[in-house]
Amino acid sequence: MPDRTVLIDAGWFVGRWRRHLYAKRGLLARILAGVANGNCDPAKGVRAGRRAITQDLKYLSFRFRQFGLSSADVIVCYDGTRARQRRGALLETYKANRIMIHPEATEREAEEIIESYRASESTIQDMRDHFASFEFPLSLYDNWSHRYTETHEADDLIADYVVAAPATEQITVVSADSDLVQLLAYPNVQILDPTAGDQLQALVTTESVVSKYGVSPEAYADWKALAGDSSDNIPGLPEIGGVKAASLVTEHGSLESIPDEHFSYARVSESWRQNLPAHLRSWIDAQTRRDGTPAGEDLVARRHGRLIVELVKGESPTRPSRYYQTLIDAGALPESAVEIVDLRPTAMVYRRMIRLPFE
Repeated sequence: MPDRTVLIDAGWFVGRWRRHLYAKRGLLARILAGVANGNCDPAKGVRAGRRAITQDLKYLSFRFRQFGLSSADVIVCYDGTRARQRRGALLETYKANRIMIHPEATEREAEEIIESYRASESTIQDMRDHFASFEFPLSLYDNWSHRYTETHEADDLIADYVVAAPATEQITVVSADSDLVQLLAYPNVQILDPTAGDQLQALVTTESVVSKYGVSPEAYADWKALAGDSSDNIPGLPEIGGVKAASLVTEHGSLESIPDEHFSYARVSESWRQNLPAHLRSWIDAQTRRDGTPAGEDLVARRHGRLIVELVKGESPTRPSRYYQTLIDAGALPESAVEIVDLRPTAMVYRRMIRLPFE
């Protein structure tokens, strides 16, 4: 077994490729567009793409020299084309924010694409084909190797490798994906963020994770299950946010130990959803100021919370139950109009999606 290994998340190259395409001069984009419409020699497009990718590889080699990794075994880990489907079976909108929509698509066409998205059925482009089109080996260098599993994301391949590796093997994970900070729980793992500007910032440590998120790497999945993850379109729990999530996890240790009250949410009951806006409108119209004149919607919202405005619009947001209780106490809502929901099971599903390795 090697004593030092570097695991590269190939997803980093996706972001780098976009930067090359949308650079100020836009030379690469113009060349590739010319190839696509037949106005440019395909060989020129290959050379231009190779230059961009080679630039990224040279940058990684520079980083490896900085951290004494030049002689390490390097493994490039790719996302599988059906990799979203495992987590998508738990949340159909998983990574829906990454849907690729053609720039010439109409608004209606874009809406139809978004509405039809199902993560459990989705496939993505094979990044290996991208490199092959510019005449690179799948390992990118002849002395590197690569891993690919159709149903696994690169994160999963990296985590599976870490779990199986002996404790004596020093592993450096190269990625800007924050989910991988969980692997710092293993003493033989370090994370190199290739997007960081200087050498000190490039090395992600347990201390930097605690400083940034307020929790340790071991508690990261619990924290993110509450706070949410906009990059992967995992919503988290309403009205929680990163700071409160960190406070809850730090104080109680895990989702299982957090008191029930923090998972007690409410929404409009099905039997009231159609008639509630008219009911609330009548109630609001009956509210007055101290001088007896109509209070108006804005003043009522200041008195009793903005939730009432959402409800008048016909929305049925899930909010901490105390928000709805305020309206019940004020007489705006009958208790029968509200149903209580326990979001602890939802948070635990999110944690399962975030936790590495995925099971």
